[in-house]
Amino acid sequence: MDKEYLAAAQREIQEWESEGPGFLTPLTDLVFLPVANVARVLIPTGVQRAVGKATFEVLLGLNSATQLLNDEGSINRKVDEAYCMCGDEFKAADSAARHYRKWNIAYAAGEGSATGAVGLLGLAADIPALIAIALRLIRQIGTCYGYDMNTNAETE
Repeated sequence: MDKEYLAAAQREIQEWESEGPGFLTPLTDLVFLPVANVARVLIPTGVQRAVGKATFEVLLGLNSATQLLNDEGSINRKVDEAYCMCGDEFKAADSAARHYRKWNIAYAAGEGSATGAVGLLGLAADIPALIAIALRLIRQIGTCYGYDMNTNAETE
């Protein structure tokens, strides 16, 4: 294993972890916090709980669906190909993870374009589709690094 490459990756992770929220977070808080407070007062608690439960169930369903879309054999072959080229497990996992990241960005762009072309009605499909793409990418990247993405410990 290339110790310099690993050390650089660890530094990159530490830098990322220490960055904190981006510049958009205070802006979205400024806009959405008052709306959330008004909604909390106006929407009955029972409705809030029902919406929260429904949202949770939808996310669980999307997560289960992404399990079906995660072709572990193909992902492992991609990692193996990268390993044959570089001879380092971590570099191979990084290479494969970058590959899946690029593809999913392209999928998300295409999906956003297609649903955006429909207009406001497309938003109903856009949000769950984008979440599904993100969950699928998380599974793909986890698989690249050798995690068993079919266990509850990794997916909850």
